[in-house]
Amino acid sequence: MSCSNDESIKLWTYGGDLLNTLTGHSSFVFSVTLGLLGRFFSGSEDKTVIVWKNDAKDQLINHPNTVWMVRCDEDGDVITACNDGLARVFSESEERKATQEEIDSLERESEMASSQGPSGMSEAQLQKLPNVSELNKYKGKNDGEYRIFKNGNTPEVYVWKAASQEWEKIGEALGQKTSSFYEGDRYFPQGEYDYVFEVDDESGIPKKLPYNDGDNPLEVAEKFLAREQLPKGYIEQITTFIR
Repeated sequence: MSCSNDESIKLWTYGGDLLNTLTGHSSFVFSVTLGLLGRFFSGSEDKTVIVWKNDAKDQLINHPNTVWMVRCDEDGDVITACNDGLARVFSESEERKATQEEIDSLERESEMASSQGPSGMSEAQLQKLPNVSELNKYKGKNDGEYRIFKNGNTPEVYVWKAASQEWEKIGEALGQKTSSFYEGDRYFPQGEYDYVFEVDDESGIPKKLPYNDGDNPLEVAEKFLAREQLPKGYIEQITTFIR
């Protein structure tokens, strides 16, 4: 098996003859590994791991960022290394299952990451989000927890304020790359960037946030807050938004 920047996975004979070409990822594929029961797994820049069975896509596991490495251990558990700095283990064993809180957290982080990718959130993903009119039905578990709600066709990011027991909007998850060129300011130099996000706040005026893959999200968030003269209390939310 081999994976490639052309978004494909190729199966070969030991003699080097091509058997099959599999497609399913939407960006570079960085890792592929063989698992148990004839399955194999691939990790990609598109923030997903695909579970393949009988040379077809069997399952999709979403991540908050690029998946650089995927491996399978002797128990059949799948181990992934993600660009958010975390290694995760996925198992079919109920005994090793994560807590529901951990599972929900990964789903929310992955939803936010999907909304911020170059192509934004898909229509199917958007329809799965709870409506902003249902804010009061959802209680946050921890102060600073974030969640995406849909307002019409727009995904909006909210943070849970434990003191007031309510969700506070911190912006729209616009998601698309508005331009690769940023005109520059005293915090971010003029030039080409991998992403120039638009962060929409209560002022209604989108704030441009340039970002390159590989940048330190914390440093970028600090510069953004300083430029916009926003309280440092928002640094966790902005850092999460970037990721």
